[in-house]
Amino acid sequence: MGENEKIKEIINWLEYIKEQINTLEQNIMKKENEEDIKYLFDELTKITGVQFDGVIYVDNDTVKYIAKEDKSNGNNVLLVKKNEGHSVKGHRVEIGSAGHFVYINYDKIYDIPDYILEILKRLPDNEMTAVKYVDPNISKIYLLLKQGYYLGFYSS
Repeated sequence: MGENEKIKEIINWLEYIKEQINTLEQNIMKKENEEDIKYLFDELTKITGVQFDGVIYVDNDTVKYIAKEDKSNGNNVLLVKKNEGHSVKGHRVEIGSAGHFVYINYDKIYDIPDYILEILKRLPDNEMTAVKYVDPNISKIYLLLKQGYYLGFYSS
């Protein structure tokens, strides 16, 4: 085997190792996210007394959907903004000269501790579940917020 062939073999071997490391990193991240999601929803149940299927998290320009399970239907969703969580009952949309608004109809407000907000900031957006599996009304709220609609709340 010539010197050039040995160098090519070493380069191929190093690329293979790099791919394996990337795969391991992705698996570790996925496992950590799964553990964080389980912890998040367990803690939200303790705080609220309600088992939610999903969370819409809004923070400045960030909008995320966090699902309890990948194919969760999102029938019972908590919308979290700042340190408040609103249990979503419905919504209405208003478009006017002042801007585009989505108003969330809620039945309860919960105080959300900072450690929960840190978990929500860290977790990735689960856009596929939000668009494909979630109740269409919840999906619409998520998509309108992603488009930059302003958020308001009302209780009926």
